[in-house]
Amino acid sequence: MARLIKNVEVFDIGGRGATTTFVDRGLGDVLISFESEVDNIRKQYGADKYEVIVPPVDILAEFPVAWVDKNVEKKGTEKAAKAYLNYLWSSRGAENYHPLQLPCVRQESHGTGEGAVPADQAV
Repeated sequence: MARLIKNVEVFDIGGRGATTTFVDRGLGDVLISFESEVDNIRKQYGADKYEVIVPPVDILAEFPVAWVDKNVEKKGTEKAAKAYLNYLWSSRGAENYHPLQLPCVRQESHGTGEGAVPADQAV
């Protein structure tokens, strides 16, 4: 891992920033990012412009969701915040925000190409 990190030209703080650095600024030879970023790249830059390789083994990196009691109480937004959280963890919310991570909406195979992991075996 240390040898890999040593070769990183720009170490952005997130997937979107890394994509911008790689695609828009043309820095680096390879983009390593979140699988969810692949769809954004295809939509924004064209499905045929970049070769996408999804390794046979992956790491589940869930995006955090936070509820801050002080802010919710101050703004009186408890009802809306609860509704939003309930939506996020519903099947419909999963389709929009995290389709690769929830079993209720996983596709038949997790990833694409040779060595793809069946959804029931995905991390």
